[in-house]
Amino acid sequence: MSHDGRTIASSSKDKTVILWDATDPGFRIVKQLIGHNEACSHIAWSPDDQYILTASYDNNVRLWAPPGSVHVRDSDEKGQRPLRTFAKHRQSVTAVGWL
Repeated sequence: MSHDGRTIASSSKDKTVILWDATDPGFRIVKQLIGHNEACSHIAWSPDDQYILTASYDNNVRLWAPPGSVHVRDSDEKGQRPLRTFAKHRQSVTAVGWL
């Protein structure tokens, strides 16, 4: 869950991350983050909720700007593409975190 309590993020073996509106009684889907080639294993929100890190069994970590973030690119106003992919791991990435 985001630190402000407004958004829930879930990851799946279907290779996606779904952002859910926690303020909506029906928990509507806000955004689907698509980009990993294998199952997503872990999600971490930045302390200011401006970024999301995702870990995956595709050996990569991806950095995202969720909708509403000041870092969403003009060319990708929906926030669906990662800002950056970290691809130096040689095996599955099972956790990410902000220090």
